[in-house]
Amino acid sequence: MMTSGRHFMKMSITSVILILVCINQTYAQSLLANNQVGEESLSPQEIKSIFLGTTSHWKNGLPISLCIDTSNQESFKHFIKNALGKNVRSFKRVWSKRVFSGASSALPLLINDTERALKYVSEKQGAVCFIESAPIPLPKHTKQLSSQIDNEH
Repeated sequence: MMTSGRHFMKMSITSVILILVCINQTYAQSLLANNQVGEESLSPQEIKSIFLGTTSHWKNGLPISLCIDTSNQESFKHFIKNALGKNVRSFKRVWSKRVFSGASSALPLLINDTERALKYVSEKQGAVCFIESAPIPLPKHTKQLSSQIDNEH
């Protein structure tokens, strides 16, 4: 009887650790990109330049297609504030000005569905997407970019 009690205690501790790891991963923020993107990592300045539209092409020449998963509004606001130094309203205003002035041809896609955001990144060459938490395994044709936002939340 004592042996099964110890076994139960070990299983309980293991379960608690696993739950804590899963909770911690829920808040990890990620940048996912289509495999055709040549970059493997982005600096904070590169993230800002890409997501505010001043950089429009990857180093390999592919046009950048932006996508932001907005299904978790708090995570979305956190990314806009901490990675881009903006609030949501000013972020949208920056992009509206860029499109109406002709500096950019399209607004970033704000997708309120993680599965749709993942599908977009996997299918669109040059796509990069902010997402609250990268799934394991990653969808086909996608990769996670190493960045400073990975563990900020």
